[in-house]
Amino acid sequence: MSEQIYYWSPIKHWEKLHNEVLIGKTKYTGIVSEWFPEFYFLTQKGVTISQLLERFSLGNEEEAQKIVELMIKNRVLVSNILHPREVFSPQEKIFPNPYSDQIRFSKDDLDKYISEQLNRMHPAARSTGIQLETKDELPSMIRERRSCRQFDMKNPVPFSEFAQLFSTLKQRKVEKIYYHYASAGGVYPIDIFVYIKPKRVEGMKAGFYYYSPSENSLFFVNNIDQVIKSDHEMINQELFTQSAFSVYLVYNARASMPKYGSDGYLFACIESGIITATLNMVAETLNLGVCSVGHMKFEDIHRFLSLDNHQVFLHGIEVGLKISE
Repeated sequence: MSEQIYYWSPIKHWEKLHNEVLIGKTKYTGIVSEWFPEFYFLTQKGVTISQLLERFSLGNEEEAQKIVELMIKNRVLVSNILHPREVFSPQEKIFPNPYSDQIRFSKDDLDKYISEQLNRMHPAARSTGIQLETKDELPSMIRERRSCRQFDMKNPVPFSEFAQLFSTLKQRKVEKIYYHYASAGGVYPIDIFVYIKPKRVEGMKAGFYYYSPSENSLFFVNNIDQVIKSDHEMINQELFTQSAFSVYLVYNARASMPKYGSDGYLFACIESGIITATLNMVAETLNLGVCSVGHMKFEDIHRFLSLDNHQVFLHGIEVGLKISE
């Protein structure tokens, strides 16, 4: 079996300071100061750990091993495609933010900010607008859609509704293969997994499942029946506690990067939004509540699902029965 190849993360910046190297926000001391800039250029091309130790141990392999392991832990050296938050994090440095950090902590400031942005106008827009009138109301599944953060915890989701929701994502095989939602180039690179909680979906054993669109079937992956709610941000922990099952949208780079290169990642992010919107509308017809989760600690779940280095979590969706009014 070939040794894993590691690359310098494209989002990590480094600076040599006397006898230490600052990488991101972490200072590395000791022999590492003698590695740069050669270490940086070598790892950009891809290198194994044994090759790094052979070149840079400088007679102290134990220390060199610890430094390399720390760089891997801190994701300075990576062997898998970057997570979405890593990909987008550098953009914050470029954006000239006119608002203070108070909008993250003050409800009044946040409400004011949201109001301003929801009523924003393009500066080049002319003063007179053309009012658009509609004769017919939108379908109720669009008109009545709301994010749902509280669910019926007393009754399980009927299997028929559960099956109908996922069947929205199945392949349609006529003369060609079609889906009910769009995908760039028709490659459909989003792998769909579901975590079902104990006794929350009629007739379904708790654990992790993979949804196969070609078979329109769920395949058992792991019988671990308890995801820790602390894997979620504090604001979403009660949401996770109440939901009946979780849907995880995972990008599989093998399914689109060979065709689109790095653009395949961008297209997959768009597709995860299309899938989420589709599930939201269908759930509305099934008395199921839905709430999106943009970020969570996915490391343990990544391991439970046996994902490889080319699969990365994009989006989570919590689903459950709506509370009867």
